[in-house]
Amino acid sequence: LRCRPPHYSVEPVPLPFADKDVAQGMTVWALGHPYNQGWDICRGIIRHPTRVINVWQRPQHVYGLDVPINPGNSGGALVNAEGELVGVPNAGAQGANNFTFAIPKQYVEALLKKAGVGWTRG
Repeated sequence: LRCRPPHYSVEPVPLPFADKDVAQGMTVWALGHPYNQGWDICRGIIRHPTRVINVWQRPQHVYGLDVPINPGNSGGALVNAEGELVGVPNAGAQGANNFTFAIPKQYVEALLKKAGVGWTRG
């Protein structure tokens, strides 16, 4: 018996950027397609709002998370309880349990602005 993931028809919805900064212990949700299994959502907390990891031979400022981030979740949305974008999940420590990271919203906003993508707050 072969099982297929369910088909989800999801209309794109722009998420507003959060006005407030994240805080340690804040509950967040990661939206994505882990292992190509269809849309999924995982809840966790901000472990640390100002971590620095060394990726591509230079330091990257990120949020430390305990949210499970698997292939397919990275690049999705990290949202707060109000449904506002606070970041983009991007990495995890291999062999660790939920030792994951996200790009902070200010870097996402700056990148969109630089790319000329029309995105507004709220």
